[in-house]
Amino acid sequence: MENANIKIVEILKKRGMTLAIAESLTGGLVSSAICGVPGASEVLLEGVVSYTDESKITRLGVRRETLEIHTSVSSQTAAEMAEGVRKNLGADIGISTTGVAGPGEADENGNPRGLVYVGLSSGNETSVSRHMFDGTRNAIREQAKDICLERLYEILYEKERKNND
Repeated sequence: MENANIKIVEILKKRGMTLAIAESLTGGLVSSAICGVPGASEVLLEGVVSYTDESKITRLGVRRETLEIHTSVSSQTAAEMAEGVRKNLGADIGISTTGVAGPGEADENGNPRGLVYVGLSSGNETSVSRHMFDGTRNAIREQAKDICLERLYEILYEKERKNND
C-alpha cells in the first residue's frame, strides 16, 4: 500500500497513540519510513535496531530461552520483540521485524533467505505474521518494511473503523 506510513501517522495522531519499533533485518527502514512523515515526532517514541541476540535480550526483554529454543528468526521472537519494545517504552503499539535477508540461501539455523516475521503488540493483544520474500538482500529488506507498514495500517484502520461504527 502506497503511503501507509502517512496514514499510520495520521491515525495515531488522531487517536493520541504512540508507537515504538524494534527492527532486526530491516535495520531502521521501518523507523525511517515513519520518521519521513511530518508530525511523526508526535507519535513515534523510539526505533530500536536490535541486530544481535544480546541486544534483543537486554534492550527488548526477549527471553534467552526463546532465542535458544526458537532462534532469533521465529514468531516467538517477533512477538517478544514487539511486546518488549512496547512495554519498555510505554508505547500504545509495538511493532517488530526479524528474518533472513541473505546473502546466503539460509542462516546458521537453517531458516531460509526471505523468511520474515512481523510482530504487532497493542494492549493485551500480540499477533505475528509470517512471510516469504524473493530477491536480493535489499529487496527482501524493503519488502519486509513494506509488509510491516501494511500490517500496522490494516490493524489501525480496522480499529478506527470499529470505533466509528
